[in-house]
Order: sequence, then C-alpha cells, then structure tokens
Amino acid sequence: MGIVSVIIIFFLKALKVSRPRWVFVIGPLLIFYVFVTGARPSAVRACVMAVIYFAGPLCKRKADPFSSLAAAALVILAWDPRQLFDIGFVYSFIVVAGIIVLYPVFERPLRPLWQPDVLRLQPERRVVRLARGVGRMLAQCAALSCAAWLTSTPLTVYLFGRFVPGALLSNILVVPMAFLIVVSGCLSLSLGPCLPVLGEIFNHAAVTVIALLVKCMGALRQIPLLCIDLVPPPLWTVWAWYALLALILLNRLTYAMVGEKRSGDYE
Repeated sequence: MGIVSVIIIFFLKALKVSRPRWVFVIGPLLIFYVFVTGARPSAVRACVMAVIYFAGPLCKRKADPFSSLAAAALVILAWDPRQLFDIGFVYSFIVVAGIIVLYPVFERPLRPLWQPDVLRLQPERRVVRLARGVGRMLAQCAALSCAAWLTSTPLTVYLFGRFVPGALLSNILVVPMAFLIVVSGCLSLSLGPCLPVLGEIFNHAAVTVIALLVKCMGALRQIPLLCIDLVPPPLWTVWAWYALLALILLNRLTYAMVGEKRSGDYE
C-alpha cells in the first residue's frame, strides 16, 4: 500500500496537484486497489491508515502518523470490534507503530553516507549523484528493516515460535524488488490498453523481477541459522522487550533534548 501511494504521489507532484487535494485522488485509487487485490484484512487496514493520513491537510491539519494510526484503529474497531482479538490486527498495528518510532533512530545516523560534501565547489558527476541515490535507498531500506525486525521479533517468537534474524537481510532485498514489481505492474495496467507493446514490456519486467526475487529468497533459505524454531516464551518477555525498547528510545530523546538546550544556551 505504501508503494502504491508513493507512485500516485509522484504523478500528483508532477501534475502540481495541491497537497490538500491529494486525498481525492489517493483515496479512491487505494480503495480500488484494495478490492482488486482481494480486500485482504491487512490491505484494508493499510488503506484506512493511508486515507486518514492524507486527509489531514484537507482538514487544515498537519498529517501525523501516530494520529492516523490511532484513528485507523478506532475506525476498524468501530466497524468490527472482534478485530481486537485478531492476530493480524495486533501484529500489523504494533509493527507499524514501531516503524514510525524506530525508523528515524536508524535512518538519521546513516544520512552522512549519501549526503554530498557541503564544502565542495565543483559539481559532482552524474554517476556520483546516481550512486548517492542508490546509497540513500539502501540505507533507508536497512533502517526500515531494522525498525520492523526489532518490533516484530518478540511477536513472531511468541505467536509462531520462530526467531528470524535473516529478515534483516531479506527485507533489504525484498523492499526494492517489491517496489519495482508494483511499479512495473501499474505501468503495464495503465499503458497496456493504449500501448500494448509497452504494457507487454512492463509485464515481462515484472515477471523477471519476481523470478529474481524468488531465487534470492530460495538462496537465503539455504543459509543456516537465518530462521530458528524456538519454544514460544512467556508473555512477560514480550512486554519486557518492548519496555526495553521504550527505555532506550526515551534515553535517546532525553539526550537529544539536552543537547539542543545546551546548543541554544551557547548561542
């Protein structure tokens, strides 16, 4: 759902559509996409969160991920309260909340890896700029993978009895490939009726990337210790894991606030 939203936003920006009006385009297209793909519960939850998030500017409010996440949970539970006891509901909302909180923690230290030298006088070559763009994408995928893994690991072990350290590596491969697959599919669907040749080209491109993704996942499965079966631990260990993450995050936020206050005092 996030990949589809990014594609739509790219075209909206190219057409210079104002941000408060994005929801009028993104909302119907995401709902259509959800029904076309089978209206799975996870896709419905993601669609509700996305629509609420993009509706913020329409109400002259700054879009806030946490508020959108909480509002989506309330809307879904108001429609079907039984979702509260559904594993997928709990899993998806906790993981999304963890990504919102932890992604900046991992992404911020990686920024110097792709940012250009501010003291450089000569313009960089196109190859260097392209390499920086690829490095930024890989660093962001790594940060996203770490945030999702740290948040989902205790639930995965507790609910399914599996510890999957290989997810850190596989997510870095899956996210860019999934993006290419969705982009190729969307271009094939949109251009196919008008230009069948281009539609067929993008169709074959999607099939090629899917085959490559399957082969990569098959190769990763052969590596030992990337997925370990464990006896599900007691529930208190899950709470202890999240409490530890909260303490670490609180410590980092406190340190950052103290640093900003000191810098302000020096100025």
